[in-house]
Amino acid sequence: MKDMGLFIDSLRNQRHDFMNDIQVLYGYMQINKYEEALRYLKKISKENENISNIYNLGDKFLGYILENNIKTMNKYGILLDIELEISSFNDIYFEKDFYKKRHLVNNIFNELKKNSEKIYVYLFEDELGKSLLISNNEEVKDELDWIEEWNNIQVDIEKFYIYRYKDNGEIGYRIIFEKVKKRWRKVV
Repeated sequence: MKDMGLFIDSLRNQRHDFMNDIQVLYGYMQINKYEEALRYLKKISKENENISNIYNLGDKFLGYILENNIKTMNKYGILLDIELEISSFNDIYFEKDFYKKRHLVNNIFNELKKNSEKIYVYLFEDELGKSLLISNNEEVKDELDWIEEWNNIQVDIEKFYIYRYKDNGEIGYRIIFEKVKKRWRKVV
């Protein structure tokens, strides 16, 4: 029943957001601010394009978590920069322990929204594995090469590895959700 409640709440929120968007557009049109209406339509379109791209990766649970946070940040006027280097997933990583993972990601976004005008979301894969970076500055991406200097945060989520970076007001969280298995070669 908990899942059905979550589903119903999501539908209600989508309907509410849709009606708000219609009212904003209608208001701009009533006062002949067609350029503002067009700018607003482009913003809505870009937001939905980003959300579609995230869902297209193949993990609807991650998609749902990020969609809710994207919409929440937009309500607060926080800009989002979303970069996807991964075109699809081989597995569904956010289904098991969904509520814990959702809580973790929500907490990261909530921390960043306190002092940020923009949040950077980056899904990528490197030698450590498939990862999600959420930060208040795209420049944090440059610090990924120095992950050993990031703080490792212990969480009670199996196969999730969390690292936190903080320096000069820049904050970033890296969630590694599929570690690369080290391949050992036998030396002959």
